[in-house]
Amino acid sequence: MGNDDRSAHDSSAAELGKIRWPDAELENIAIDYESVSITVLESDGGIKVLRADGYVGCNLVGFWDEVVIECAELRESHPGLDACVESMQRRLGAAWTGSGSPARNTRNWFALVILLSDGCELVVFAAALRVETRPPT
Repeated sequence: MGNDDRSAHDSSAAELGKIRWPDAELENIAIDYESVSITVLESDGGIKVLRADGYVGCNLVGFWDEVVIECAELRESHPGLDACVESMQRRLGAAWTGSGSPARNTRNWFALVILLSDGCELVVFAAALRVETRPPT
């Protein structure tokens, strides 16, 4: 990973640190062209929206009814990220062209892994993270 890649990863990790994860709850997941937005209700009532920009895939397998978050972390490698890249290469060729997403076009993705208290994982494969604070409702 080059210095620019490391800097982007460190910046995303710093954004992740803005959320008080212990006993936070998953409130909402929304997907649009550029971002996967994850709304988190912190245990003190604070509301944070985590935006994973330039995403290339996401997984939520085995969700039942648990929304309490145990922890969240970034991983530079993940089998699901490998599957995303392999899928794009298979469909678009080894040197696929850019998309309409500047973040996606960096091709410097990581895995955001959010572990729920029952062991279910929400995983988003993205290029950048940012956190926004919303006023409590």
